[in-house]
Amino acid sequence: MRPKVTGLMFLSLAALTACAGFGAKKKEQMRSAQQWMQSAERAILDARQAGAATYASEDLRDAEAELRAAKDKFQRRDYEGAGSSAQGASSTAGQAKWSAEEARNEEAAKREAAKKKESQKKPKKK
Repeated sequence: MRPKVTGLMFLSLAALTACAGFGAKKKEQMRSAQQWMQSAERAILDARQAGAATYASEDLRDAEAELRAAKDKFQRRDYEGAGSSAQGASSTAGQAKWSAEEARNEEAAKREAAKKKESQKKPKKK
């Protein structure tokens, strides 16, 4: 009788240890997803401040949609999926920021060229 009880205790202990390990993994995935979502929120804010709403609105909308999907997955406790979606949102927001900065720089260069051209047209007074 004793071997059966010992075996049963061993199986119970093994099951508890496995569950504890699974719980720790889920908590780590949850923390990671939260960090990625915070990073994506910052990246979207940075993109907005760079003018992405004007110059890269499609990328900005895509990033916001990916972040919403991440939050939805997080609510459903799909932490791995939430982290993946948040990473995508962060990347897309980074692209939106870069595109907005490039467009603003190009626009500024065109204005500067137009000013230079205009100043060359005017005759200089003596």
